Amino acid sequence: MEIGVNMEKKWDSMSKEEKTAERLKKWQLAENVKFRSDEAEKLYKASTQRLIDSIMMEKTPDRVPVLVRGTFLVASLYGLTPYEAMYDYERISEVHIKFHQEYKPDYALTPTSIGSGRVLEALEYKQYRWPGKGVSKNVGYQYVEGEYMREDEYKDLIDDPSNFWIRRLIPRMFGALEGLKDIPPFTDLWEIVIVSPHFIPFSNPSVEQGLRKLIEAGKLALQWIQKMRWCAQEIVSMGYPSTVGGTTKAPFDILGDTLRGTRKIMIDLYRRPELVIKAMERLTPLAIEQGVRGVNATGIPFVFIPLHKGADGFMSDEQFRKFYWPSLLETVHGLVSEGCIPYLFVEGAYNTRLDYL
Repeated sequence: MEIGVNMEKKWDSMSKEEKTAERLKKWQLAENVKFRSDEAEKLYKASTQRLIDSIMMEKTPDRVPVLVRGTFLVASLYGLTPYEAMYDYERISEVHIKFHQEYKPDYALTPTSIGSGRVLEALEYKQYRWPGKGVSKNVGYQYVEGEYMREDEYKDLIDDPSNFWIRRLIPRMFGALEGLKDIPPFTDLWEIVIVSPHFIPFSNPSVEQGLRKLIEAGKLALQWIQKMRWCAQEIVSMGYPSTVGGTTKAPFDILGDTLRGTRKIMIDLYRRPELVIKAMERLTPLAIEQGVRGVNATGIPFVFIPLHKGADGFMSDEQFRKFYWPSLLETVHGLVSEGCIPYLFVEGAYNTRLDYL
């Protein structure tokens, strides 16, 4: 496959193959990267070509590309605790750069996926316990299973996911944002006579506190991402291409992990299967859009998709075929139609699912 297309052709009129070629070309050209040396640039070009050849399967790569993944892996190798990895941006960046200097992986492994403990603290995040907040500073974070969406709220989710997230889910996920439950739907703003009374709830002290906490979290997140971006740029300049441009999830996992919880979603498969399917149909275009948005923002064509509850043992093959696979497949097709390359990361055995893949 020739990596390159006629850019005079409008994006919407391109085929999915042309879109993919254009995204891969930009990723490989790396026009905004200032490489440390000619050798680093050659290394980058060779690594990107190797992965392109492996994905497109039109040319045999010079060897098998190896993509290393591990949230706290590098921190552990260099003696940092998970707590330090989440709170000391300088040190976690330094050891990731050192990791590439010493181990020379094929592709970049950055600390961005670790996240910021300070941001989580400011928001009083409830869905996870992280180092120093609920678990030891010496262990990684742990998910807190819960029913974050009640069974009688399926209709609210299906009718308006954004409204449900803002006024129902987020106040439950973040203690500091509990006041956002009193914010009225912005879709109510349709005429001048509505504007003044619409904003009365924003005088509520709990709403004001929530908005202030959002601003605080935003400033903390900016401090964090500035250091993470610097680290990533340094690693790429050494010749190691980034391979995660966007992130999304299987719609069933959004519903089962984040909203209903493992136990409740499995009960729903028997008691309210139609609502489960409708909810996933509603979430699928949002999952596609999230992945595409990340790729557009970064210029990296790969969308990372961790797969959870479709693994062997969570559900029968019949349930997988009915509930998990259709929306995941539609998500993959939606990403591919925009020239993105899905990067499916199986977190568990998939031996009984191989026929689908």
